[in-house]
Amino acid sequence: MLSRDRAGRNWRLADVCTACAHAIPHTAVVPDTVMPASGEAIGSEGAQRAALDPGPSSATRVREMLVYLAAALPACTSATARLTAVQCALRADSGGRVRLSNGVMRSMRLAHLPVIWRELEQAAWLRPGPSAAGFRCFDLLDSSVFTQAPGRRARAQAADWALRQTCRPAVRRQRAVARLVALQVAAHTDDHGQGSIEAVHLARTAGLSSAAMATLLDQLAQVGALDRWRLDTTTDEVWWASGARVATRLG
Repeated sequence: MLSRDRAGRNWRLADVCTACAHAIPHTAVVPDTVMPASGEAIGSEGAQRAALDPGPSSATRVREMLVYLAAALPACTSATARLTAVQCALRADSGGRVRLSNGVMRSMRLAHLPVIWRELEQAAWLRPGPSAAGFRCFDLLDSSVFTQAPGRRARAQAADWALRQTCRPAVRRQRAVARLVALQVAAHTDDHGQGSIEAVHLARTAGLSSAAMATLLDQLAQVGALDRWRLDTTTDEVWWASGARVATRLG
């Protein structure tokens, strides 16, 4: 698990069970990470292999960013601020500086609201940076953002992927909280249109109660963002299917 205190200034990584992690405030479950084998070549052959390795997919990067934000931001943080934070964190450079172009700002359909930036400032997560023509600039205050997977271009692609998921015809007119849940669903959906996530984790990353989460999933099903979903009360996991293929386990 990853836990934080003092508004994200202090972080602690600990090995505990999932149930315990969910019971501890300001804590998020860290997804499994595939590490390179010990002694892996780092010469020209290793460098060539690294250059060819595309790294985590955009969906994986967004999924990990949502996990991080669930721990870094206060539980009361709004869905609009969380969606904005995803874009800021993925578009930040190695020094934590963010430049959001006017085009990205318009696509977000959120970032023009001053209350969002005030909310993230009050959480001690960012502060306004030097102004630039055609851009809105910020400095991220949480040093954990600087350690995200390398590859600024790949992170920007993940940010674009997240933006496209929340701008799909089925969800773009929905409230921000529905778009946030839709993004979480998309990030956990496989190539066959099926996916699952622990219910408590889905609710936590969106700042929702279990009842509100169920209502939003029903709403997303009604507008066609997913076909069917159900809660497995044995494992406390939410399962869903989207697209033409529906898993038999959903029947």
